[in-house]
Amino acid sequence: MHTFANSFDGQRPNEQLFVFARPYWTAYLWPSLTLIPLLILTWIAQLGLSVSSLPAQVIQGAILLVGALQIFMLLVLIIVFLDIYHDLIIVTDRRVVDIDQAQLFSRKISELSLEDVQDATSTVSGILPTLFGYGTVLIQTSSAEKQFEVPFLKNPREVAAIILELAEQASANVLPQDRVPRGATLAMINHEAITSPEVLQKIGVVVQDGLRRFRGIPKRP
Repeated sequence: MHTFANSFDGQRPNEQLFVFARPYWTAYLWPSLTLIPLLILTWIAQLGLSVSSLPAQVIQGAILLVGALQIFMLLVLIIVFLDIYHDLIIVTDRRVVDIDQAQLFSRKISELSLEDVQDATSTVSGILPTLFGYGTVLIQTSSAEKQFEVPFLKNPREVAAIILELAEQASANVLPQDRVPRGATLAMINHEAITSPEVLQKIGVVVQDGLRRFRGIPKRP
């Protein structure tokens, strides 16, 4: 398992991380299925032009035009992939942070304190989501206008359970340093369900003296 850096922009001192998740790989599937076949068609068109009986200047101009189209489509594909990759949901013992990369140079960061979370639910609908175990997590707040909808998350049920558990503890006035998920899954880091505090420490997720909060905590079934 790779070592995980236990920090992100804006992380507060001794803020414990429980969820750090980017969109699952299937989020890249649909733009790939759209653009890659088009790229293949342009390569076939270039091959056809190279053996065409058209005037040389026409062939040369057409090949250059197709080449420019290929570069444009590759740039679009790279931008879309970067957009998806930089989408991120972070859940700590204090808040939920939703980072949405809207465009290449535009990023929307929404933050929600655990005390404001009313409910967290998950949805897995369709053949691919059911087959690969990914779906959408919906986080509802006391304000009907503010909701977080996070698609393409691996193990969405576990993510929603962690959020809801921490939110319930926050509503019960449990101090942030004492909040910890009590289900089988303690954290969700890069699509991997973590069930052991020692593993969290090994990959660098547990903050200094963070193992203390995991000791003696009764587990929910």
